[in-house]
Amino acid sequence: MKQTLVGNHLKIDSVKRKVYFQETELPMPERTYRLLITLVENAPNIVSRDELFKIVWPDTVVSDETLKQRVSRLRRLLNDAGEHNDYFVAERGLGYRCTAPVVQQLDTGADGPQEKGSKHNRLFLLLVPTIVLALLLLNFKEQTAPSLNSSALTTNDYIGQAVDYYYRFNPEANQAAIELLHQAIALDPNSARGYAWLSNSYSQGYYQYGENEPWLEKAKQYAELAIEMEESEPWGYKAMGLAQHLTGRHGLAMRHYQTASEFADWWASPVNNLAIVLMESGDLVGAYHAVGKAIELGPKDPIPYLFLGLIYRDLKMEEHALKAINRSISFKPDYNLAQGHLAEYYFVQNEFELANQVLSASLEKYPNNQFAYWLSGSVALYQGDEEEAIMHFRQAALLGGDISHRQSYMSLY
Repeated sequence: MKQTLVGNHLKIDSVKRKVYFQETELPMPERTYRLLITLVENAPNIVSRDELFKIVWPDTVVSDETLKQRVSRLRRLLNDAGEHNDYFVAERGLGYRCTAPVVQQLDTGADGPQEKGSKHNRLFLLLVPTIVLALLLLNFKEQTAPSLNSSALTTNDYIGQAVDYYYRFNPEANQAAIELLHQAIALDPNSARGYAWLSNSYSQGYYQYGENEPWLEKAKQYAELAIEMEESEPWGYKAMGLAQHLTGRHGLAMRHYQTASEFADWWASPVNNLAIVLMESGDLVGAYHAVGKAIELGPKDPIPYLFLGLIYRDLKMEEHALKAINRSISFKPDYNLAQGHLAEYYFVQNEFELANQVLSASLEKYPNNQFAYWLSGSVALYQGDEEEAIMHFRQAALLGGDISHRQSYMSLY
C-alpha cells in the first residue's frame, strides 16, 4: 500500500483516508482533509484560491476569510502555526502551496503507523488503571461503567457512560466523564459528539466545580473541533454556545444555540441555554417563552424548571419561583445548581436558618462549590458574623471559575 510522507513527521494513507502526525492519527474533518490532499498533491506548486474553493467547497460559496481560517486550522493540527511554517505558506495574491518535501513510499506493515502503537493507544493503556480506580472511588449506587479494557466497547459506549457520569452533577463524576470521553476519541478521532461532550464537561468543571480559565479555553477548543467534524450536526454548536456564554459573549452564544436548534428542533438543551442568555440580557418575556418550549420538549428535565424559577424570581413572583425550583429538585434531588438557588431564595426571604441548612448540606457533599461558599459568606455577613463571612469569601476566591456566572445557566445535554 502506498503512503505519502510529507516532511519528517506527516504521513497520509489515502486509501484509508487517514492522516498521522508523529505516528499519531489526527482528527481530520472532511474539508480539512481535502485541503491537505490538494496542497500535497500539487507540491511544490501554488494552488490558487479559486481552485481550492472548487475542491474544498464544491457546492458552497465561501469567502477568502473562510479559506484562511481553514488553512489556519490545518496548521494548528500540524503545529505549523507561527512565523516559521514547515508545511504550508500563503503566496500573496495567488494562493497556497506545500513547501515540505513529499515522498511516496510503500508501507510494508499491515496497519501502517499503528503497528508501533499510536500515542492515543499508549495513553489509553496508561489511563485504564487510573480510570478504573477513579470509578471505584466514586462508590455510586447506580449501575457502574462497563469494563474499560473490554475490546467490545465502542465509541458510543464510552460516550453513553460519560453522559451518565456527567449528569451526576459532582466534580468526581465530571472528571470520570472527561476520562471516558478521551477514550471515546481515542477509538474514533473524528467523533463530533465525543468532542462536544468533552467541551461540555470542561465547561461544567469551570462554572460548577471551581476550575480555572484553562478549562474554559479547552472547552472552546473541543467545541471548535466538534463543529469541524460535523458542520451540519448540533452537538458542537451547543457546546460552543455554552463556552461563549461563560466568557460573557451573549450574542455569539445565542447564535450558536439557535444554530443547534435549527439542526435539531427536537432538542431541549440549546433552547434551555438560549432562555438563560435572554434572561441575563433582560428579555424576560423571550426567556419565558423559550423555557416553555424547553419544557414541552423535555417535560421531566430539571433544568428548564430551574430557569423558570429564576425568571419568576426576577419578576418578583416569589411563590412561583419557589415552586418551580422545588419542581426542578424533585426531578433531580442532587442537582447542585438548583440546591444553590434554593438557598439563595431562602436568603433573599431572610430565612437564614433554611438557607444555611441547604448550603451546609451542599458543601458537605461538594466541597468545591464556589457558589455555595459565596452564598454562605453573604448570609454570614448579613447576620453580622464578619469573621465567618471572610472565611467563606476567602474560600470562594481561592476556587477558580467565575462567581459572576452564578446564575444556573447551563443545560447540560
